[in-house]
Amino acid sequence: MKKKVLLLFAIVVVMFFLLGSKLFFNNNVSDSKFYINIFNPKNLMNTFYQYDPIKNTNKILLSDNMEDYTSFAYSEGSNKLYFADGAKDHTIQLFENDLNTNQSKQLTTEFSNIDFIQIDKEQNILFMRVLLKDEYKNFHIATYNLQTNKVEIWAKEDKDRSILDFNYNPNSNKLIVVSYSEKDDTKN
Repeated sequence: MKKKVLLLFAIVVVMFFLLGSKLFFNNNVSDSKFYINIFNPKNLMNTFYQYDPIKNTNKILLSDNMEDYTSFAYSEGSNKLYFADGAKDHTIQLFENDLNTNQSKQLTTEFSNIDFIQIDKEQNILFMRVLLKDEYKNFHIATYNLQTNKVEIWAKEDKDRSILDFNYNPNSNKLIVVSYSEKDDTKN
């Protein structure tokens, strides 16, 4: 029952950000572009789009073969796409694709998995949900500083709290995190 309540709470939080931001925040649609990834499981192709609601146009940022759907963030200032993908050691790491040169490089090596990626308003910090190599279900928030190329793992020592979801709001420069206790979840 507790898992269902937690899942319902997470869905409400996500819906608030997707729908409620237009009601509760003074967002100007003309200042916003939307970024969409479409994964085709038949040919394992991820296509990353930028949608401009004012011009009603789509622009393909990158189309690439990947084994699975991936999370991503786009830096318009540097024209770089950041995404999670499989590394040679069979982990999921953070990658960067410079869309000016179409050159890709792996940015991290220390994780077992990365799944949610968002970029801050100044486009200097990437927020990610990560699974450390020595853990199998305790997700953390980590940041990647694009200026210094440094990773910071938040509450790395906390082996009980696991991140379910998060959302960064560039208008308020705040991060909302949904987490839960692994011990409480197992006990219930």
